[in-house]
Amino acid sequence: MNAMRAFFAKFQKDERGVTAIEYGLIAIAMAAALTAVFGGTNSISSKLKEGFSSISTQMDSMTKHSNAVEDGDEGKGKGKVNIGGL
Repeated sequence: MNAMRAFFAKFQKDERGVTAIEYGLIAIAMAAALTAVFGGTNSISSKLKEGFSSISTQMDSMTKHSNAVEDGDEGKGKGKVNIGGL
């Protein structure tokens, strides 16, 4: 009976498994964060791609407008972009 009590007392003081559980919880939290950033259609990365695509489209449109002005083609309505009232 003393041996069993000693075993349970030693088992109760052993904290090696606690560290493994903590690392497991950290891994789960990181997986959830990475999924939020990189996964799905409403993720942060897809929103960034949409934003940069929109900027790229607007810049292409402004470049076409600028080239049309240089070629004397401005009044024909090609590539006009409203840039804050300019």
